[in-house]
Amino acid sequence: MNRIRIKGNVGRVDKCFVTPKGHRKATFSVADNHKDKSTDWYEIEAWEHLASQALMLEKGVSIELEGYVRKVEAYMKDGKPRPKITVGLIKIVSAVDLGKILNFRDDPVETEQFITAADILSTGPQ
Repeated sequence: MNRIRIKGNVGRVDKCFVTPKGHRKATFSVADNHKDKSTDWYEIEAWEHLASQALMLEKGVSIELEGYVRKVEAYMKDGKPRPKITVGLIKIVSAVDLGKILNFRDDPVETEQFITAADILSTGPQ
């Protein structure tokens, strides 16, 4: 499993829904802004208790998270394929909203080597 650590700002937070099998899921986006003014956007999927935590987030919140990477096939309106990365949330490391620290308690995750989005896009389908 490819792991990634992302620091950025929350873009949007979708509502939580329940799958037909009874699992809770929430999605949100995170923007990783670079010094050269470019931005990488990540779509984050949060399941079960992490979905409840995700719903506490708001647009603009500074966040650091850990997740696993999935490369998904996506297509533009003209039918051309484009790479899309989805991140399955493992843990919210920290979240700060206007100086207020949002506390998310979770079991610690062992430190592993993390990869970047560029690494994933250059390796092809997983």
